Amino acid sequence: RRSITAREAEILKWAATGRTASEIAEITGLTPRTINQHCENAQKRMGTKNRLHTVVEAIRYRLITL
Repeated sequence: RRSITAREAEILKWAATGRTASEIAEITGLTPRTINQHCENAQKRMGTKNRLHTVVEAIRYRLITL
């Protein structure tokens, strides 16, 4: 069961391009804390160990595309 919300997918797509939480926050109008929370939630949903692993698995399972 690998599923993430649309917002989590959006955040992971930006993370996949190398953007920091602060940069993603500026782009999306959210706070860096909220960005990190979305990443952590996606990580828990997917059972991954860190942000990079989460991005890789999201691409692998076609939850995000670049």
